[in-house]
Amino acid sequence: MPRKSFCVYSHVRHLFLSPVSRYTFSRQISFSPSPNLKTLCSSGQLKEALLQMAILGREVKFEGYDTILNECVSQRAIREGQRVHTHMIKTCYLPSVYLRTRLIVLYNKCDCLGDAREMFDEMPQKNVVSWTAMISAYSQRGFAFEALNLFVEMLRSGTLCFAFILFVINILYSLFYGLHGYYLLI
Repeated sequence: MPRKSFCVYSHVRHLFLSPVSRYTFSRQISFSPSPNLKTLCSSGQLKEALLQMAILGREVKFEGYDTILNECVSQRAIREGQRVHTHMIKTCYLPSVYLRTRLIVLYNKCDCLGDAREMFDEMPQKNVVSWTAMISAYSQRGFAFEALNLFVEMLRSGTLCFAFILFVINILYSLFYGLHGYYLLI
């Protein structure tokens, strides 16, 4: 009596070697991971997209991560976003500045300012958008002094944007008149 594994092997071998089976088999399997993730995310099926991401493993690239992270941000799904971040780490995927900034935005929208700052501090390269994301995260949560300190740090790093200057002037103006009003009451 032949062993079960041999029977399965010969059946699978027949599938791949038969010209008709090879054609129908290759037509049934989609080898493009990004469209599957895009369709799942665009239809709001985030959990299914995460399952597909786990199945794909190292095959997930920039487009796949970007699609899933955008959906996590729009749904404010922190657990799912953390799973995507963990998947990047486990598969040794080095995210670009854009994806790291997207993670900062996700953590900010989900009220995880500590995780956003940790992600920001771990970034080997920062651009104006990543600085903006972190400074606005602090300012949206009411941490004006941290936002100002980060702005000064940005200036020291050589990154500058005119919109930031207006933003900081607005913060300083609010702080000055807030303290001024406080002293007038005393």
